[in-house]
Amino acid sequence: MSTTSAYLGSYDLSSSGNNTYTLNFTIPDNCNCRSTGSNGLYCIDIDLNSGQTQPSTTFVPYTEIYASYNNALSVTFDQPNGSSKRTKKPTLTIAQ
Repeated sequence: MSTTSAYLGSYDLSSSGNNTYTLNFTIPDNCNCRSTGSNGLYCIDIDLNSGQTQPSTTFVPYTEIYASYNNALSVTFDQPNGSSKRTKKPTLTIAQ
């Protein structure tokens, strides 16, 4: 399990068998996330809830299930970086 930033707490990617993977991660309880993508390329967008200005220090768990495509999987977290810009990291990659 790894930890990364104020917007992404811990995360862990594990094989669920049959080319599927389970991604467990935590984000602040005053944030929301959305997973988009297909064909083994996915992105999880993390944003503050409306009206919030700073991420909470209380984290809540989320789980996503992904299927690899042609034996490969890439999941990138897209998160605020403290300014008006965004940071796309970390990227988790599986190649079989």
